[in-house]
Amino acid sequence: MAKGARRVESGVDVKKEELLNVIKLGAELAEVRESSPNRPVMLLPMSGNDKKPFQELLKCLNVTAFTLSEVLRKYGDTRDECEVSALSFMKPELYEYSRVPGYKGSRKEKIKVNANYAVVSMAGWVLSRLGKARIGRDSVGVHLFPLDVDSRYGVLPEFLKDVEKIPGIAPVTAFTLWLASKLVRRGVAVEQLMMYAVHDAGGMSPASIAGGWLIGLDRVLKNRSVLSEAGDLLEEVVLDAMSLESKTRAFSIRVSNALYDVLNGSGSLEEFLYFSNRGALEAWRTNDKRLLEKYVRMAQLGWIVYRHLVL
Repeated sequence: MAKGARRVESGVDVKKEELLNVIKLGAELAEVRESSPNRPVMLLPMSGNDKKPFQELLKCLNVTAFTLSEVLRKYGDTRDECEVSALSFMKPELYEYSRVPGYKGSRKEKIKVNANYAVVSMAGWVLSRLGKARIGRDSVGVHLFPLDVDSRYGVLPEFLKDVEKIPGIAPVTAFTLWLASKLVRRGVAVEQLMMYAVHDAGGMSPASIAGGWLIGLDRVLKNRSVLSEAGDLLEEVVLDAMSLESKTRAFSIRVSNALYDVLNGSGSLEEFLYFSNRGALEAWRTNDKRLLEKYVRMAQLGWIVYRHLVL
């Protein structure tokens, strides 16, 4: 997101003024999300063990703040020797107690970070956070990361502002189609992302990674004309596929999987058309008007795909 940024062996090389611009962007996005109804005062989830390091950070920065947007907005470059304990969201891949070579049993893992690093991490948390979603009975935070440093990814924060709710992240094929549809509607082009599901910190539980997936959008986005016209019909199908409560979820998953394969160039268009139309025929035979209406829309989706890819 920072102009002129480039990856180097030990990290990312970026000019100070560009980094401050990114932090400012993070503050703006945090402020938008903090203004949403039913949001907690502090947007960043913290465990009980995170509260003290957070106060240490405010002292290092010499600021008084009650929200994440205030921390980022009031940030000014601080002295390098000012270090604080890392908040758990900065080390989600570690357990609170981890085994250390040469020691019997386990010991508490303490990691110190520079205060500047902590602020940049907070900005990164905001700018990568898509929202929350369900995995089974659990609620997880969903974060998106580009695979390379590229100025094109600067469009993502504007996209993130508009996302109100994540329907789910499974199956990944349905999530990919949902994400691609949202990106096309906003004129955003991102070819590959890493998605991480994170158990947010809370109570005495630190943040931890629940899973990670590579989201490849390049081939799907080559069919942006399909995604653009399908719009609401496509999102209705994939939303149903990701809804744990839906009675038609299994069928919607099959349609989503078949469509994903077709748009990726690896699936059979005939198989997709078969599935997208079969439901309507079965609902018509059983005279189920509610299901018939839903399946007819799936059949309409099939017609849109066929018209763009064949006619």
